[in-house]
Amino acid sequence: MWLLLFIWRRIHRMKLFSFDSPLMSGVMKLGSLIVVTFLWLLFSVPVFTAGASTAAFYYTIQKNLKYSRGYTVSSFWESFKRNFSQATKIWLILLAMIIVLVLNIGAVRTLVAAGKAVGGLEILIRAVLILIGLYAIWVFACVARFENTTGRMMKNALYLTAGNLPFDILILLAFAGAAFVIWLMPPLVLLMPGVAMWLSSELIERAFRRNMTPEQRREEDERNMEWKNDYDQEEQTGEDNGSH
Repeated sequence: MWLLLFIWRRIHRMKLFSFDSPLMSGVMKLGSLIVVTFLWLLFSVPVFTAGASTAAFYYTIQKNLKYSRGYTVSSFWESFKRNFSQATKIWLILLAMIIVLVLNIGAVRTLVAAGKAVGGLEILIRAVLILIGLYAIWVFACVARFENTTGRMMKNALYLTAGNLPFDILILLAFAGAAFVIWLMPPLVLLMPGVAMWLSSELIERAFRRNMTPEQRREEDERNMEWKNDYDQEEQTGEDNGSH
């Protein structure tokens, strides 16, 4: 009994279960990650909205989860509405390419069975599909973070995809790992895509910073610091109110 009492006192002194403790902060981040992943899946169901949903997915992880700015649902909805037009245009182009390639896989299988085509063509088509998926992550991250014309946005995303091969490999591994975990434990579909996107965002943001001017980097750092200070101030205010 005395051991349990000792452990409880230690936990109490560490404020382990207080609102601003590392444990509770981690639990809240995990909950927010599940919520934003659910929103991404839900808003992608109509298919044609998947582009805007993915941009909002990235934006919410970057703004709300990483920098504790705003609220998960409102951040997602804000980005979804703001980027819907541009993201949908880009997504419909990519979707058309995906549909054509998937149909070609069926055609190639038929030709291979008839001895009129080489089986390696299907592997090539699947590789192109993977590259389109990778490009989609980059382009919707660009849509979430920057303002530009649709053509320039797609061109910049292509440049970033082609110019960051090590990051590309790590991003693919992150999403492949998430897919494998989901295959093993399907309920984790509400978590693992968010984990993969969060890990990918760390790499993508580093690539973004490399292509910013020193002035843009400084403005970015000042904005992130302002967000952090606002959050810390809100936390301190809540703690002070709770102590009365």
